[in-house]
This record gives sequence, C-alpha cells and structure tokens, in this order.
Amino acid sequence: MQGSRTVKFGEVCEHSAFGPRFSSAAYAPDGNVATLRTTDITPDGRIEYATMPIALLDLERFKQHILRRDDLVITRTGRVGTTAVFTGFSLPVLPGAFLIRFRLKREIADPMFFRYFFNSSDGQALIASVATGSVQQNLNITALHKLEVPLPTLHEQRAVARTLGALDGKIHLNRRANQTIADLTNALFEHQFPYNPEDDLPPGWQTGNVESLATISRATVNPADNPDEELDHYSIPAFDQAQLPITETGSAILSNKWVVPVGAVLISKLNPRIPRVWFPRLNPVRRSICSTEFFPLL
Repeated sequence: MQGSRTVKFGEVCEHSAFGPRFSSAAYAPDGNVATLRTTDITPDGRIEYATMPIALLDLERFKQHILRRDDLVITRTGRVGTTAVFTGFSLPVLPGAFLIRFRLKREIADPMFFRYFFNSSDGQALIASVATGSVQQNLNITALHKLEVPLPTLHEQRAVARTLGALDGKIHLNRRANQTIADLTNALFEHQFPYNPEDDLPPGWQTGNVESLATISRATVNPADNPDEELDHYSIPAFDQAQLPITETGSAILSNKWVVPVGAVLISKLNPRIPRVWFPRLNPVRRSICSTEFFPLL
C-alpha cells in the first residue's frame, strides 16, 4: 500500500484496559448495563448483541470501563485474539473480564481496519506469537502493544475496511438465508413425518438404529507426513463460522484426522445438543479430512 509503514500497536492506542470483574449475582434481566463476553463474539469478529446478558450495577463505579462506539475489543483467553469493534447498543455495555478494550487514535487508525487485520491469518499468527500459557493461552496488554502492525494512510485503511465490510455483509446475508432454508426444511420434515416416541408408529414405520443404516469410516491420515500438501479441513470452528472447510497445509494441522470419503455425512459428537450435520462437497483436486470431533458416516 502506498504510504504504508509498520509501527508498534501501542503507538495507535489512546487507551487500553482489561474488562472489569463483578459478581455473577449482579446479573438481572431488568438491569441497567449489558455485558459483552467472548461468547458474544463470532470467530470472524462480529458482536452478537442479542446474546449479551444484562446486569444491575453501580454505573458510577464502572463508568471508566463503559464501551464507546468504535472501541476495539480483543479476546484474551479461550479463543485467543478474536477482534471485534463495538458499534453501539441501547444500554451501556461493559466488556467482560476476558476481553481487552483498546481505544484507538482515530486521527491515524481506523478500528475496522485493525479488526480485519487481527482476524486475518497474518494477524492471528502475530497475536499467537505473544500468547502465553501451554494449556490455556492468554494475552496481556503490554505484549499486544509491542506488536509490529501495518499502518497505511487513514484513507487506505478506510478503503480496505469498506471493501471487506461489504463482503462481510453479503456473507452474513447468505448465512441468514441458509439458516432460513434449514429452518423451513426442518419444519417441513416434522410436518410430513410427525413422530412422538410415546405414540404408536405410523403404518409401515419401524424402529431401528444408526448402526443398521450407516457405518463409521475409520480411515485416518497424519497431515504432518505431507507438510506441503493442501487439504480441505472440516472442523467444528469451520462449521460454526461458514459451514465451509478451511484449506490448510499439512504442516499447520497438528494431529491425526479422519479421511472424508465420497458420500460421507459428518455428524458432530461434540455438544450433541447443537445440531451439526455436514454434507461435504468434496474438492476433486484436494484430499478432504475432518477432525475426530466428527463421525464420518457412510
């Protein structure tokens, strides 16, 4: 980019702070403040405002922590490094204790540009390089301030953010349309095939089990054996984000995976209460694999 340079991230920050802690007893549906948690932020950095819980707190005590429009928030534990921009809400909003809030110098830095940068593969690798902890990774403000980040001109930052924002909007609309289709399909199936296990079966029906209909394909692969090979990786995060596999090289995949055969249906065994059933459309030029959190059924 013309006029682009790198600076320490701290140089574009006006103020930074960890989210505050308070007792869970303060949560109340008729409260006066919403609380933004890591779980209210999607993997691609969108804030799900409708899922934020409400609390009843002394606002004077927490006023320095209240989010302002265009504040940048970064998850510091759990799904480390996911970055979002606060765009406003009907109630005051507090960032949760597992978030770090960054208020940028708006005369040189566009928050949406940095959201997209930190959520990119390069940005995520940069954040991972300063995360601490072997089992539960964590981030701190000092380490993030020291990161070398790109700083194009403000005009270029805004142009990048506008372009990616438009694409984001189309992706979000497509996901909503897909969900609407899935909901209609489920409703139609339940209408056409009503079934209550406590009632008698309809004529011609019989009970059975999955074992009588399908078998688990147990072929495995160790991606590290072919570190330069590109593979389509079907994983829980990929399903939750866009229901599309992520193309990765073998060197980036750290453990054995199932091979996804032609005609397989992937059913998640993680949190069965969340319906995750995947009908893969396999790429003819790349091998497809899935995490062992799925059962590949044939």
